[in-house]
Order: sequence, then C-alpha cells, then structure tokens
Amino acid sequence: MSEELRRYLIDYVEARLGVYSTYLTEILEKNIIMLLVSFEGTTMGFGSDFESLEFLRKGGLLERKVKWGERNEYYIYTLTARGREIAEKLKGEGAPEVNKA
Repeated sequence: MSEELRRYLIDYVEARLGVYSTYLTEILEKNIIMLLVSFEGTTMGFGSDFESLEFLRKGGLLERKVKWGERNEYYIYTLTARGREIAEKLKGEGAPEVNKA
C-alpha cells in the first residue's frame, strides 16, 4: 500500500511541475507574490493559487508573511535560499509548460 501511495503522490506532483515552476520563476522575477486573504474583513475563498503556494512553502521553497493594509489582509510569499537556487536553475532551462491538472 505504501508503494501505491508513493507512486500516486509522485504522479500528482509531476503533473503539476509546470505550475510550481511558474510560481517559482515569477517570484524570482518580481521578488514577491501577494495573495489577498481578506477584503474589508471578509475572508476570501482559497483556490489553486493558495494551494500551490502553500505546497511550495511547506516544501521549504517559499516563506510567507502576513501584511495588513487598510482593512485587507495579504499573504506575501518570497523565495527561501533553496527556492531561489531552484528558481534560477528553472529560469536557465527556459519557460516551463504549464499543466493545470
């Protein structure tokens, strides 16, 4: 069973490599990605952007800080040293193909 789970998770991540690569190279170019968490006190629904960024954060490639502005709350994602190293290598390889699977 553990081998089946391992294979499933590897396939899942491999199917999303283009998406993860795009986030890493975009943050490398812009230094940050800001994600709106709440607007005037109303919590925003979290979609695939949040899930992908959190996956990279939990994997040690991104850091997240919370920023307040007026009545809005944002998550600000930046690259860790390891994330920057990987993003630079990805950028050198060229634009990844994005698969929204």
